[in-house]
Amino acid sequence: MSDTDRPLAFIYDRHATERSRGMLDLRLEGCRNWAALQRWDVAGAWVDLGDHALCGCQAPEES
Repeated sequence: MSDTDRPLAFIYDRHATERSRGMLDLRLEGCRNWAALQRWDVAGAWVDLGDHALCGCQAPEES
């Protein structure tokens, strides 16, 4: 697969607490690492934080 044929990956996560972002950072890093192993280019990442993570709103790809 050439670099121009690589699929694009988009990362989305929700993190309800703003006290500690350590777990969020680990999840995002895990997603980026998985994408790299699959030879996917990460085209963007979206995170809902705090109350926005709990609102029941649709994820970006669902809106």
